[in-house]
Amino acid sequence: MRNRDPFETALAALRQRAVDGVFEADRPIVILDEARTLQLSTTPVREALAWLGGAGIIQRGAAGGYTGLRQEPALIAGRYRLRLHCLLQAVELVRLNARNWDRIAAENFEAAVLDWIAHSSGDLVLIDVHARLQVQIAPLGAAESKLLGPRTAALSGIVEAARDARFDDLVERLKGYHEERIAAAPLLAAELVVRAS
Repeated sequence: MRNRDPFETALAALRQRAVDGVFEADRPIVILDEARTLQLSTTPVREALAWLGGAGIIQRGAAGGYTGLRQEPALIAGRYRLRLHCLLQAVELVRLNARNWDRIAAENFEAAVLDWIAHSSGDLVLIDVHARLQVQIAPLGAAESKLLGPRTAALSGIVEAARDARFDDLVERLKGYHEERIAAAPLLAAELVVRAS
């Protein structure tokens, strides 16, 4: 049976590099360089990049190979809009199915509240789409904090509404949180360019 450890090692490392925003949209990801960095052969690196490309975490380059995701303002805004849609749908599914919200116990819940809302829906497709969006949006984290302030502060109202199962308030807070980021998409894109240079 084939050993998948090199593939899994490459996948985990390259996925983290994508989340950290290491891969730029206009710069090819050089398989040989990544393989040397990970001390692996090129085959598991190539397979991991293909998997990440299929998952929408990186993208195919114009000349073949792979690059980081394009982070243009319209694409950033679109990802935020789609994540908001997923979360609003999750809240509606919880409301319709009278699902239980009493599982919120973690002290540092702000870091995971959006994931928790998506998972509470019980909809596996919604959960999968949300997870992909989270990875695509993750490289914006530092830019968000610099331009919009700490995310934990912005998410605290969402956490309170979720803890108290105040669904209407939760919906409004989710909309406000995302609309602020959608409006800031051009600034977030510019900040990513500054950081890359």
